Formats: sequence, C-alpha cells, structure tokens
Amino acid sequence: MDKALTPEYLDWYAKLVELPSSLTDKIRLILYRAYTEETGLDPWINSESPQIEKTNNHLSQNCVIKISKFPEEKSIIHEAVHKRFPFLSYTNSNAWHRDVFKYTNSEAKCPICKEIHTRYCIWGDWSDLGKDDHYYLNCSFRIDQKKIIIAIQSLPEIQVSISNKTRLYQPEASLRQYAIEHKMDPEKFSVITETEKKRWAMGCFPADLERDIRCYQGGIKRKEDPRKYHKFLTDRERLVGEELLRRGILKSGLSTAWLDDLMEEWEKTYNQFVQIFN
Repeated sequence: MDKALTPEYLDWYAKLVELPSSLTDKIRLILYRAYTEETGLDPWINSESPQIEKTNNHLSQNCVIKISKFPEEKSIIHEAVHKRFPFLSYTNSNAWHRDVFKYTNSEAKCPICKEIHTRYCIWGDWSDLGKDDHYYLNCSFRIDQKKIIIAIQSLPEIQVSISNKTRLYQPEASLRQYAIEHKMDPEKFSVITETEKKRWAMGCFPADLERDIRCYQGGIKRKEDPRKYHKFLTDRERLVGEELLRRGILKSGLSTAWLDDLMEEWEKTYNQFVQIFN
C-alpha cells in the first residue's frame, strides 16, 4: 500500500521552525501525532483511499479556522462552512450540538464521501466541544466516513495545551528557576547569547536531546554509566535549546504538544538514570 504525506501536512510542517534538517524516525512519529491531534487530519495519503482533493464541487482540507469561543459564535462557523463549500446552506439545528446543512446544487458531491446524494443533508457537529474543542462536518448518509474539521478552538498565545490540561507559558521561566535553585543571578543567567542562538538556529536540539535519551536508556539497560564516554547536553544547553525551540513554535502559532512529550520523556528517563548512577 503506497503512502505519501498530504500537501496539508507539508504546509503545516513548513511553518515549524528550529527543526533539524535530518529528522530521526522518532521525531517524525512525534510530528505526525502532533499534526493529527492539532488538526484532526491524517498526515498520510493512501493510494487506495485518497483524501479530499480540490475539484469543481469541493475544496481540500487545508484551511481550518481558529475561533476563540465555542459555541457562542455559531454564525462564524456557518459562514466558514458556506465559504468552503458554497453548495451547502445552513437550515437549522436539530439539537444544541448538531447543525443541518442542505445542498443547493443537486449535482454537488458530498465533501466527506465524494458521492452524490443531495437528498440527504450534512451535519455540522458541536459534540466534541469540551473534548477536542473542534467543530466538524459529518455525512449523514455515511456516518462512518472521515469527518472534516472546520474550526478548532484558538487558545491565547501564552497558553499551551498539554494532554487534557493547560498551563501558562512563561518565557525563560525554566532558566530563571534553575538560576534561583543553584544560587545564581536569574537576570544574568536567563540572557540567551547570540552564540547560543546561532548554535540552535540549525534546529538540532530535538535530535541532540533524543540522542541523550537513547544513551541514558542504553546505560540503564547495560547497567553502565555512559558519561564515561558520551558528552551529554549541559543543563544550560538543554534549557536554552528548549526555550528557543518553544519560542519558535509558539511564534508560528502551532502546538508545542510534540515538544512537551519529548521533554517529558527526557525528564522521565533522566530521573530513572540518576537514581541508579548518582
């Protein structure tokens, strides 16, 4: 079964910054998962079951709007649906969480299953609010088909969603906290130098951190301290690398979930390592 990455995923990936030029398989998998969680779309095109393409009747899934309030601003969502699919017209809501869109073109193809069945309607569903916080279209004729995400909740710029919890992102907070804990001047320690910025400009931090994780895991498995022959990232290098990468991701307006997962894995592995060898 042949597979290729969708244009939508490639556009999303192109907006990321500070990534290594050559990605490991593990980082690729993290990015695929982050993309799916953020957009609700599959990053892969399956040759036997292609995703929706641009045609005369419907548009590709490459424009998901972000909205700050659900479900108060329903009119904005309805307008977005009509803009993307001009042959769909909002008629009514049969429940608080489901809108009904009817076809205005008898020859229009269903955006979800790509078949013509204009005697049926398309559902706009609010039922994922509070779970994934997104609004999607679903085919009432084939409810098992893949849904189309229309809108996702847009969090304030300084908020970062992690799993089912939300925390505030405070620039340089980790650097300041480290300085305080080690009795250093937090103002001086939190200043990131131009040399440090240039070092991480090539986006090698995730690969370097993943390399350290593998070395820690290998040492735990072999019961051998790898610090004798492997040079790990220093505390400052790790803190600065994470800080610069996180800034870049947030500046792009994208989710830091994949980075949060990577840092969580590093912390878990490192703590296990120091319990054995320190």
